[in-house]
Amino acid sequence: AVAALLAGEIPLNCGISGTAVVASVLQGSDLMIIASTVNTFPSSLYAKSSVTSIAGLRGGKVGVSRFGTASDTAARIALKQGGLDPAKDVTLLQLGGLNEILAAMQSGQVDAGALSPPQTVLARNAGFRELIDVGALGIPYVYNGVATSRSYATKNAEIVDATLKALIEGEHRFKTDAEWGKSIVAARTKLTDPSQVEETWRLFAMKYLQEPPFPTDAALKTVLDELAPTQPKAQSASPGTFYDDSYLRKLDASGFIKSITR
Repeated sequence: AVAALLAGEIPLNCGISGTAVVASVLQGSDLMIIASTVNTFPSSLYAKSSVTSIAGLRGGKVGVSRFGTASDTAARIALKQGGLDPAKDVTLLQLGGLNEILAAMQSGQVDAGALSPPQTVLARNAGFRELIDVGALGIPYVYNGVATSRSYATKNAEIVDATLKALIEGEHRFKTDAEWGKSIVAARTKLTDPSQVEETWRLFAMKYLQEPPFPTDAALKTVLDELAPTQPKAQSASPGTFYDDSYLRKLDASGFIKSITR
């Protein structure tokens, strides 16, 4: 996702983690976050049923999508909550995506995995145990950010504004029009069980989607704290340098956001 933004293959990404963007900026890119629709972890750590606590994963294997992604960050936070050092006490495996993590759990390739809906729903139904709901910890984090480059935004402010308007309208309809929202879930996830579609929609619509989608210092600080052990520049970086909420603030001042969300 970051590579495509830097190469100019896509001008804006509406589904990227704060970790990916911040890591890129620390290495010298001009990317920035302009919105965050999910500003915490909609994630849980699931394990095979024989594992009854996070401590029981010591010496085991834990699946994440890719290092530096939201899945990876959620897994590390979950393990630390259980008293484990992610770098020493477990082996973290990059598996590609959430479906691949669940498949690896089912095949026994890994003992646990960091999942988010709908894979959390599928994991529970398959008999896996939820060790910790990371979302319930209330940790601010840019899980689903909107990012672009500063150079692109400067030259294409109207496109940025139009994208954010569409995002705000779509997010509000997803939250308030249940049937439409569930149809989007079904189409995007390929779920066919109505109860699974319902639960996935409800989790995002009622719990995780942030309206309006302003990024925050606190959410970016979580990203910096997680990156600090491997990227020294993160230790002294200011959260506010990684996002620009001026585009959203302009829409807010114009009355657009209230006209949609009232």
